[in-house]
Amino acid sequence: MLRLRGTSSSTKCHLAYGFLIASMLALLRLKYQGKNTSPFDTHPTNMAAFLVTVCTYTAALIAELITAQTRWRRYPAIFGRIAAISTALSTASLGTVFLPSAVGCILVFSLWVLMLLWTARQLVWAFYLVLYNTLAIVVVQLIHAFVGPVEQNLEEHPDSLV
Repeated sequence: MLRLRGTSSSTKCHLAYGFLIASMLALLRLKYQGKNTSPFDTHPTNMAAFLVTVCTYTAALIAELITAQTRWRRYPAIFGRIAAISTALSTASLGTVFLPSAVGCILVFSLWVLMLLWTARQLVWAFYLVLYNTLAIVVVQLIHAFVGPVEQNLEEHPDSLV
């Protein structure tokens, strides 16, 4: 049995996603074994969506790892949410290849809408916090540039507080 005690929940999710995609690709290979067509011929939209979302997931994961080393603490959370959305959409896109086309289209569309609504609030909030923190830093730097450090001014003019 595989022990995952020391790993984070994020790492466990990435492992589960990798296992799910590998399993689905193996099943897809079995489904099209011995046929002259490929899933790109029979389900071009689903496969294109799968490729785009897998590439988005990979880019978001790399960006999350890179920004985790910086002082910007909100960026990893934003990229983590983008990776989570891409995970759900890529598995849905690939999973619909196994379903009849009408059911697959409804399933993918429903999941895309639900995932976007589910994460939109958190993503917008994270962007707001990044913007707010950036503007706060700029305002403080402008105040320091024009007025000088506040502590210094208070020491020079202690009666200004009265």
